[in-house]
Amino acid sequence: MKKNLLLLAALAATMGASAQSNYCFMDMGALGYDGSADIPEGTILCQDDNGTLSLFITEPLKTFTPSKAPYEYVAVAGGEAQKIVAGTTGNNNPKGQSMSNLPTSGLVYKFTTTKSGFLTVLTKMNSNKNYWVFRGTQSFAPYRLGMVLDNGSTIEYVIPHNEYDELDEASADFAKYFGEGNGPVVPYIAAGLEANAGEGSGFISLPVIGDPTMPDEIYFWAQGSKMACDGFIFTPTAEGEEFSSLEKCPQVVFSGVEKVNGETGEVTPAPTPVTFEGYTVAGGSSAIEDIIVDADAENAPMFNVLGQQVDASYKGLVIKNGKKFINR
Repeated sequence: MKKNLLLLAALAATMGASAQSNYCFMDMGALGYDGSADIPEGTILCQDDNGTLSLFITEPLKTFTPSKAPYEYVAVAGGEAQKIVAGTTGNNNPKGQSMSNLPTSGLVYKFTTTKSGFLTVLTKMNSNKNYWVFRGTQSFAPYRLGMVLDNGSTIEYVIPHNEYDELDEASADFAKYFGEGNGPVVPYIAAGLEANAGEGSGFISLPVIGDPTMPDEIYFWAQGSKMACDGFIFTPTAEGEEFSSLEKCPQVVFSGVEKVNGETGEVTPAPTPVTFEGYTVAGGSSAIEDIIVDADAENAPMFNVLGQQVDASYKGLVIKNGKKFINR
């Protein structure tokens, strides 16, 4: 007997009338980590309706105070600037990772979502550290990276990828970002700089594609270092835009405020905001209609992740008979 399934209700909810970035930051006061005890794997660090950030491997955690640099505020996808709050870091560097395996020890974060959009994670970034991101447990995920130094200079790049947002090892630039292919190189080399540029406020962003029957799992960490993280920012796609595309990652703006020395009255002006270009989200609905598909029919209709019906010539991520796959 044929079954009628409402496959894309979750996507409709994700891309509803309030299409603004959602900030989910940790409450370190409530978590109370001081590095004195192991925190079990799977411990939730923060969560909201868009996803859950948790600890992947048992690790002592402690509070990480964000940089006192001038860029203490962030706005994603045109939203209101938010103050970057204290987050967490660990005691042990990740070890055991390869291009097809997650670390077996050390500080690794895991983000899980049943929705689709874009994930942005903030960190006090060092241009001399390697940053890894996996989608699932065996697949390196290309990402967009940006950082702003105290002097306002920036580093920004996107990991080589193909039209399906998969790592493109055939790219002419692959060696620039991965050296001998054993993992990502440090940002200052990938950006073509001759020397380490230092520390600054930074971010990593990438598309996420999840639904209630098939959550998306993103793992991220720093090689040879303990990556700081204060939570996550989830952004729906802009109305009418292609859904899964690194090129469509949201705009990120770092800014600050004017500071006055209480003793001397000396004023330090707010820094000029630094913008990493990407799309901004205007208000309004990006909702899609529920789509009814015939799960038993051999020739059941096929849809892209925007809910638009496509034919066999369409290339990219599609949904058919309740399952997602890459149509090549």
